[in-house]
Amino acid sequence: MIATSSRQVAVPRTQRRRFTVEHLAYIGLGLLSVLMHLWALGGRSLHHDETIHAYYSWLLYRGDGYLHDPLTHGPFLYYWTALQYFLFGDNEFTARLAAATFGIALTLTPWLLRKNIGRGTALMMVGYLLISPVTLYVGRFIRHDIFAVTQEIICLIAIVRYISTRHVRWIYIFFASFALMFVTIETSYLFTLTLGSFIVLVTLWQVNRKLLILFGVYGLLAVACLKGIPDHRGLVVSGSGNPAPVLDANGQEQWLPLPLVTESQALIVRNQGDDLFFDDTANGGFRQGYFSKLRETLFGVSAAEAQANPSRLYHQVKNQTLYGNNGVFMHMPITALTILTVVFLIAVIVIIWFYKGKDQTQTMWKRAVSQAPERSLLPALDSLWGMHGALAVVLGLVIYAAFFTSFGVHPVGVMSGIAGSLLYWVAQHDVERGGQPSHYYFVQLLVYEPLLLFAGFAATLAGIGHLVVQIKRGAALTAQRMAPGLLAWWAAGSFALYSWAGEKMPWITLHVAVPLIFIAAWGLGRVFAWGFQPIQRAWLSKELPTRRTEWLGLVSYLAVIGLIASYAVMQLTRMVRIQPNIAPTGSPATPLFLGSMILIVLAITGFYSMFHGWRRAVTGLTLALTIIWSMYSFRSAWRLNYQNGDIPVEMLVYVQSSPDVGRVMDDLRKISVAETGRMELPIMYDNEQIWKWYVREYTKATGFSGSMNSPATPETAAILMIDSNWTTNQANVEGFLEGRFPLRWWFPESQFYRFAEVPELDANGQTMRDSSGEQVMKAAPYDQDSTIGRLIRDPFDAPTQNELWRYLLFRQPPGQLSSVDFKVYVRPRYAHVLGVQTQNMNGQSQVR
Repeated sequence: MIATSSRQVAVPRTQRRRFTVEHLAYIGLGLLSVLMHLWALGGRSLHHDETIHAYYSWLLYRGDGYLHDPLTHGPFLYYWTALQYFLFGDNEFTARLAAATFGIALTLTPWLLRKNIGRGTALMMVGYLLISPVTLYVGRFIRHDIFAVTQEIICLIAIVRYISTRHVRWIYIFFASFALMFVTIETSYLFTLTLGSFIVLVTLWQVNRKLLILFGVYGLLAVACLKGIPDHRGLVVSGSGNPAPVLDANGQEQWLPLPLVTESQALIVRNQGDDLFFDDTANGGFRQGYFSKLRETLFGVSAAEAQANPSRLYHQVKNQTLYGNNGVFMHMPITALTILTVVFLIAVIVIIWFYKGKDQTQTMWKRAVSQAPERSLLPALDSLWGMHGALAVVLGLVIYAAFFTSFGVHPVGVMSGIAGSLLYWVAQHDVERGGQPSHYYFVQLLVYEPLLLFAGFAATLAGIGHLVVQIKRGAALTAQRMAPGLLAWWAAGSFALYSWAGEKMPWITLHVAVPLIFIAAWGLGRVFAWGFQPIQRAWLSKELPTRRTEWLGLVSYLAVIGLIASYAVMQLTRMVRIQPNIAPTGSPATPLFLGSMILIVLAITGFYSMFHGWRRAVTGLTLALTIIWSMYSFRSAWRLNYQNGDIPVEMLVYVQSSPDVGRVMDDLRKISVAETGRMELPIMYDNEQIWKWYVREYTKATGFSGSMNSPATPETAAILMIDSNWTTNQANVEGFLEGRFPLRWWFPESQFYRFAEVPELDANGQTMRDSSGEQVMKAAPYDQDSTIGRLIRDPFDAPTQNELWRYLLFRQPPGQLSSVDFKVYVRPRYAHVLGVQTQNMNGQSQVR
């Protein structure tokens, strides 16, 4: 039965569940998603990080178990990948299959939101998720991010669906997905901050707006705690290793700020056994329980511990060694902020839940809930205080404990899952692995997702504005009214937080791109609905246009814009591509040509508006740009995933194992099968992590730490060795022929998007340093800057524009690829199989 305002109307089951064109569209998009995620999935060599995840999953599959290590993030990936090995065997395809399954699921998640955001909007989300370069690439890459983002989306969907339907299954889905997100990767903390801040602010606005003033006061005090209180500092250690002070220019002892958590402190609790409490270090022993290590990281070491082991007071901070007793709560700002937060939360809880006020019979919370409509945010939150809410929380805790303790095998995981993961993530903020600038994700979006860069940002502002208007009007925050604001807040918070975070990596771009995809689709859906629904009479039209005339005009307009775009691309190809008869800098007329193309498009749009109205014209232009940018993104996705997936001319590839790695290992496999009938070829490999995955099946594979103890035995058929170990082992590889190949290579970041800097010098020509001991830097001369740096400094410089367009259109980076190489040493009888030269003259190596 479906309820109406006046009566109950019986609807036949067949009518309620009929198969529609919408269902057909989702099935078609789903099949395309399966094809695009699985096609050539195992065709490229595994990335360095991929080999770590694939190998540890293989150890789990083999029966060696799992022990949580914050360095390798959460356990979900390893269990899910081990399941793929169990079902389909272990190889490069099945290793990435774990990520691909979630990539496929991610593409189809908007189906669950179609009733709340609009069916057309949901279809646009699915369509763009399918062709997005970022989502497709990371969805075919065995890292934790595709799992985490999919679980984030499910959490958001569960919130919206529970508010709109009040079905209790969504409570369980939310807490299960939230727990799975936590057992996947530490980005869950940033998502929790983003989601939690949205719910808290919106809730407080509806409960009592004066409480937002309290939040403002709290924010000011928090900033004062973090900025106004002096840092905890350590003494700089001299090059001799002794804690003798280094003097500054004024002859004073130089003390520098200690990080909140150093990387060594964060990792002190890794690979911890199951002894939580035992500690015999005070008696000269070496065993230290987990809580003892955690106490040291949080509160520092005692005087007795420091005297027994002075090395605990030495901390490696970037390129310097600092001496001092360091712990999280030895930093006054953190201690003050912790106390302030506890006091603030207690005050807010007491005011909301217990304070009734004068002449009131209900508490502030109960009064706000009773005044809100049933299907809105506040009653949904209030309903969580019941049996289903409690059981859902228990479900989440069980999932958390099960995965982090390896299903009860290692109880220490209950603590390391929170403490170890959080400390490691905080430490990585100061380590700044990768050293990417704050504009890193902006450039990634410019290169791969220009539609999101413009439509996504505009829709984010519109979504937040839409929410503010709804709240100011006093409208009930139903799911439909709240969803745009929630998606916009997610997009804005993700972009801001990940741009601020110290560690920026290409795969983390997924956490920025997906929220922008969702909110951009909502924004475009609103624009199209606004522009295409009403029929207008333009000032040159004598009567209202018919529906047929409207569509004919729109198709004609889009066709003309498409022809102009095609012409512009062909001309840019001629103008910017390096050819023998064109200067390396390209044509000097590129800025003028692009400007003229923009003016022509605006003129045609203005002409279209004369006959169909300005609203139609704006919407038509938006649709045209959406189609053009989507086609660009599809082309980028195709080249990234199926052509350049292991060639770092792509920014998203960043650093990648070269195709030669896979070819060499395939050749060795062929030799082993031919010689032994199975994987029994005697080979040796050094301490490069990647070999552990590729030699896992060899029963006679022998590893060495970097330096071979003795010359290779006559039975050894091949040796794999990274370039840093060649010189050390030169005398141990007599009788072998060698082939040299790139092991991993990387994108020329400094030449493309990093802002070039040079040290600032004082009057005496000495390098200036700030209070933290870091060099004071200034912008490098214009001709030494990167492509993006020069473009910002002079947007109309023709050589710079040509350089950018050469990369955007043809993936020709402005610098050469760099690499770390490896050598394969083989017996002469196998040289022809690997393409290694038959003799080594003067130590020269063959490069295939």
